[in-house]
Amino acid sequence: MQDVLLNNGETVRVTGEGATAAEATTRWNNNLIRKQVAAGQADPAAMPLKRAERAMKMRVLMDLWLDAKTPQKLQEGSRAGYESKIRHYINPYFGETPIRHLRAQELERHFTHTLPAVRKKDGSRKLGDTFIRSVYWIMSAAFTWAVDKQHLDRNPLAGVQAPQRTQKSPEKIEDLVSAIADDVPQRVFAGIHNAPDEARWALALFGMRQGEVLGLTDSCIRFGRGARPKNAELVWEDGRRDEAFIIVHQQLSRHWQRHGCGEYDAKMRRWPCKKRSADECTMPQGEAGQYIKPITKTKAGKREIPLIEPLYSILKRHHEEQVVRRASPAFKPLIGMETLLFTSRSGRPKKEVIDRNQWRRLLKDLGVTQDLRLHDARHLAVTLLDGMGVPPILIQRIVGWSEETLDQMLANYSHQTGEVVRDPLEKFAKTLSSGLSNEAKLKLLQDQDRQRSLFSQ
Repeated sequence: MQDVLLNNGETVRVTGEGATAAEATTRWNNNLIRKQVAAGQADPAAMPLKRAERAMKMRVLMDLWLDAKTPQKLQEGSRAGYESKIRHYINPYFGETPIRHLRAQELERHFTHTLPAVRKKDGSRKLGDTFIRSVYWIMSAAFTWAVDKQHLDRNPLAGVQAPQRTQKSPEKIEDLVSAIADDVPQRVFAGIHNAPDEARWALALFGMRQGEVLGLTDSCIRFGRGARPKNAELVWEDGRRDEAFIIVHQQLSRHWQRHGCGEYDAKMRRWPCKKRSADECTMPQGEAGQYIKPITKTKAGKREIPLIEPLYSILKRHHEEQVVRRASPAFKPLIGMETLLFTSRSGRPKKEVIDRNQWRRLLKDLGVTQDLRLHDARHLAVTLLDGMGVPPILIQRIVGWSEETLDQMLANYSHQTGEVVRDPLEKFAKTLSSGLSNEAKLKLLQDQDRQRSLFSQ
């Protein structure tokens, strides 16, 4: 046993025991190297490895880490995303490398040079900074787990800075700003009046997420005093509209199947079935199809949205029409989804890609020239609310997104119900019909810092 002073000034106790003096000295030296590696003062490659430690390669670690993630800790869609990133952007580069031999320098280069250099067929950059950042956090989480399980002495990414998130391009911000200047939200709101999908797009313009809207069922709607679901149908009442709410507590999601045809070939970058998507695999594993997930995307996403006019009347009319469709022999919903508010004509849940294409077609029919995704309707809603002077904390209550810098503020409002945002929403409904005042619009269009802040959420 001996106390050793490391280069950083820290004193550590190193021991070594053995049947002979030579064996004890060897173990003492090995333990000293371990201490130096743990302190970041020695190359991990110098670490004396046991046979099991030498066998612990990166791909093995990633498998063990994923297997340790229970369904309660990692949602199905997130797991599929993790597996894809590991398969394409971690294992092909480090899969066969012993985890104790990984150096911070080569890992840093992976995120600053290798991944940014990945290109599409047309030569353009394939991976954005936010995507690369997510790969970084997957690796870092796996290393942290390995340290906790004593497979590693320290996280090799501890000294490597995480990549920054992707900032919206000037062209994208210009599209969103131009949409406000051209009163696109007001034009869309007027253009969908009495259209078959009026309620669907009205809810998008009020800032609801796609999955939240497509996952709405009768149980999510409360219309005035005494309104209760009866026989899987909602009783509509015109009495107390000030008690009417949309209760957002679930979302439409889909199951993610896995390839069952064999092991993925990281070098050839393909599965044995030669199909990229697991849905097309000759031997797919797991459930397929859509389902209602009983949680929202974020904790702040669970909320009550007051049903103010004209949203109240729009949604009421849509529900009455949906009730008629449900009575048709051609209406054949999936089990457990009999009361969805938005479905195809056959009663099946709407597919996300079809929903997005219909949004694109709507904008084209209305003569909107800006390139606006369906999700951009949320950005426009937030921008209008901000232009009206609605406090950021109430904007978050309305659209259901949370930001780290406002977490404490949100906690202060957690005891309040959705009633707190009724007045801003009523003003917002009027703004959708009449537009922002010229003064408010000019102020927003001139404040570029404010634009970047609003459109980055």
